[in-house]
Amino acid sequence: KKRLDLVAHAFSLLAQRMADIHLVIAGPDDGAGVQARQILRQADLLNRVSFTGLLSGQEKWSAFRDSNVFLLPSEDENFGVAALEAMAMGVPVLLSSHVGLADWVVKAQAGQVVQQDPSAWASAIEALLRDPTKSKAMAEAGRRLAETEFSTDRITEAMQQAYAKFI
Repeated sequence: KKRLDLVAHAFSLLAQRMADIHLVIAGPDDGAGVQARQILRQADLLNRVSFTGLLSGQEKWSAFRDSNVFLLPSEDENFGVAALEAMAMGVPVLLSSHVGLADWVVKAQAGQVVQQDPSAWASAIEALLRDPTKSKAMAEAGRRLAETEFSTDRITEAMQQAYAKFI
């Protein structure tokens, strides 16, 4: 459901145009890593990809800080916590329309929704990497979105209002 195959194909296309990029695939792959590795091996790109597995604590936050863009092309993601974490760390996000957070991201201009096609993903990634002004604007918008709409205080307030309706 995370579409690692799509990421691998998109990276294969992008790597032909950008020699200095590196892909990090973080988190459990739920078995999809085998196919992604096969795609990347056939494109002779395994040396430009890191599979980290699950990251937590400082390792996770360091990975976000070191990232230029966060990808979540999932076929079914009821929210997208990792995308919110990336935005909180100032990383622009590219999402599929199947990520629950997608409408928030588009409205806040904190990232972009990309159709489920490797060439569309490669183009969207390249556009962000080649336009630091746009990337920075998206990153700042994402940080603001995370801080305002998804802060602990804001979520607590929303939950209290929801519970008040039932009391």
